[in-house]
Amino acid sequence: MHEKRYVRFASIAGIERRDIPVAGEVWLEELSRSCWADRDILKLATLFMRYMRRPEVGILDFSAIEGVCGLDRAQVANALRLMVTYGAAEAFDAGGEALKVSLNLSVLQRLRVLEIRRRFADLSGPRDPDGPWAVGDAEHLALAG
Repeated sequence: MHEKRYVRFASIAGIERRDIPVAGEVWLEELSRSCWADRDILKLATLFMRYMRRPEVGILDFSAIEGVCGLDRAQVANALRLMVTYGAAEAFDAGGEALKVSLNLSVLQRLRVLEIRRRFADLSGPRDPDGPWAVGDAEHLALAG
């Protein structure tokens, strides 16, 4: 994981960078409905989506994760191993002071993002080309690799 962003999707093939926030919501919703995701996983996943909307490296420091989520380094690693096992994450690096994660956006999840984008385009018309989930700042739109 040589990427500058600490949380990213391993692949966004088929969707645009501006759709990353809604892709994160789709990913989080599917994760929250899975029978294997426990509270620790959902806490981390919510933190990842927060980071993807506004990338502040400090929120991924292990001291910050412990303060915000109440999870120590071992609990974070266990949750991430489960996420990798069940395909929600591709890889992670918990060796430094800050956590780095590559999330997996499945083909079906990407299709849902495209469907959501099409529906919003139908509803809003040409006056809102970025959709209601647009962060509005070019710096924050470059969130995935």
